[in-house]
Amino acid sequence: MDYREAILKVFERGNPGRIIWQPRLELWYEYNKRRGTLPRELKNVELIDVYDILHASVRYFTTPL
Repeated sequence: MDYREAILKVFERGNPGRIIWQPRLELWYEYNKRRGTLPRELKNVELIDVYDILHASVRYFTTPL
């Protein structure tokens, strides 16, 4: 089951079979990117790729932080 299917299962009040990790990395990423303090292995990586590297699901929200 991929992240999409697992998240849909949660909204259907079902059991996704695992914990869905959805960290909110946007502020951390932008802050450290602008300061030049991202970890070396993330310096040339886009935010969406950071989620893949961490095996995390993107957490979408409609209201800006």
